[in-house]
Amino acid sequence: MVNQSPKARFIEQEQLARQFLDQVDSEAFQRATELALLALMGEAATIEAIKGAQRFLDILKSLPEKPVPPPKRPSHNLVHDLK
Repeated sequence: MVNQSPKARFIEQEQLARQFLDQVDSEAFQRATELALLALMGEAATIEAIKGAQRFLDILKSLPEKPVPPPKRPSHNLVHDLK
C-alpha cells in the first residue's frame, strides 16, 4: 500500500472536505486569517515567522481542493512510420 499524503487522505473524506471548503471560502474565515496575519506582523515577528504563517494558511486553504493535473502538451515528434 502506498502512503498517501495528508492532503489525499483529507480529500478522500469527501463530505468533510466539502464542509471545510465551504468554511475556507467564507468571508468570516478569510477576514479572520487576514487579521491573524496582520496581528502577527504587528508583533514585530520575523519575516521567517510571517512567511511560515502564510505558508501554513496557503496549505490550510488548499487542503480540500483536488489537485489539477497539468495540461497535456502536444507531441511534436517525427512520425516514424516509414512505408
